[in-house]
Amino acid sequence: MDDGRNFRVVIAPDAFKGGADALSVAHAMARGLAGLPGVVTEIFPMADGGEGTARILAHGQHAIRHTATTVDAFSRPHKAHWLQVGSTAIIEAAQGSGYVPPEDRPSDGTYTTSLGTGLLIAAAMDDVHVTQVLVCLGGTGSSDGGLGLWVGMGGTARDSSDAPIDPLACHLAAVEHLSAPVLRKPMIALYDVAVPLMGPQGCLRMFGPQKGVPVDKIPIMESDLAHWASKVQAVTVTDVLDVPGAGAAGGMGFMLAALGATLKRGAEYVAQSTGLVEALTGADLCLTGEGSIDAQSLQGKVVATVTRIACNHSVPVVAVAGQIQLSQENEREFSRQGLTAIVGILDAPYPVARALLDTTTLVETAVHRALGMGLIALIKKKVGTTVLEESLGDRGV
Repeated sequence: MDDGRNFRVVIAPDAFKGGADALSVAHAMARGLAGLPGVVTEIFPMADGGEGTARILAHGQHAIRHTATTVDAFSRPHKAHWLQVGSTAIIEAAQGSGYVPPEDRPSDGTYTTSLGTGLLIAAAMDDVHVTQVLVCLGGTGSSDGGLGLWVGMGGTARDSSDAPIDPLACHLAAVEHLSAPVLRKPMIALYDVAVPLMGPQGCLRMFGPQKGVPVDKIPIMESDLAHWASKVQAVTVTDVLDVPGAGAAGGMGFMLAALGATLKRGAEYVAQSTGLVEALTGADLCLTGEGSIDAQSLQGKVVATVTRIACNHSVPVVAVAGQIQLSQENEREFSRQGLTAIVGILDAPYPVARALLDTTTLVETAVHRALGMGLIALIKKKVGTTVLEESLGDRGV
């Protein structure tokens, strides 16, 4: 505290997907605390390696935007971009092979590919001004184990007749002959959830259905994925099936790890890079949040990561969410990890479309409503009661 009176609140939310980006959410949280005497806020918008991570990492720095023609998760031509910050290329797999809503899919998820992301990586690798590549793996729509990525980066995949394979998830079982692409520059890959490549918690069973893979095809596809993985590991002489994040982005994490990329938790990397870790030292409270707090949130996403870091600094944490979908065991686990409370932005039925439009207003109101009085109680212990008691009427609490 600068003068013995300030109550420091560090604000570090993720985006509320479909409603507001992380920076807008952070400012809304700060507005919810505006006017409380003695409260100072510090804003650190967060991301977990998914869509929007590049913007967060480039915030406040000179970034060059590169645009390229590539293909989406269903092989359709589209424009995508990557950012260059200094000599580092930051590529989002959500740009190259992003999630496709059900209404926009031309076929089911067995026909998806990560080729678009591979083409973006190849473009960055070819740029003479780039010395390292950072790939953000979250927010994808592909389930091909990184087959398209492999081909897009310059590798080859052929069948038993030595014919080139169209790099789609449904063709994994046909792979027999491979030549590996070369990582000509150092690469870090950021994953949002620490899922393995295969198994009950693997990428297909956890995320395949939401990417359009029919449930009845998952056992067959997982067998195909195992075949592909064995071919990749034989060529690259690696054993990375169980590396944390191998199942990220439909298996892109596995493929990049096999080629020699370093896999890191996206939220942790962002927290370190933006200075959040240092800011939490000596803070009195941390506000975080994301659009949906659910079981996946416990797997390395922003709320769980910020909570862990804050807990290490003995800072209480309150999370704000658009929706809360937690089992009692999930709630107990969050409590064990140090989360003090979760606040929903809706306290009455509210149309989803309107909630997405009103996200920042709802966040601001929820913070004001839920935390105003609680913060006043905490601040009184630090700064006395005179100014605070005079301000209660102004705050409406």
